[in-house]
Amino acid sequence: MLTNQVKASTRWVWTEKGVQESGQPDIEPGANLSYNLRKKAPRSWRDMGWIREARPDEAEIGQAAWDF
Repeated sequence: MLTNQVKASTRWVWTEKGVQESGQPDIEPGANLSYNLRKKAPRSWRDMGWIREARPDEAEIGQAAWDF
């Protein structure tokens, strides 16, 4: 369990910087962090600019957004 975490009111997503520095080519900017890190993530990742909190109006990547 990580002890120095920050909690998101929406969810944590990857930034462009985080994608570039992660070395994982299958991640896109705006993609959710893994399931166990969506709400609570390491504070250092946020402080380094690797992740950001998703805006409430942002649909999750891979999810359809319907406006009826």
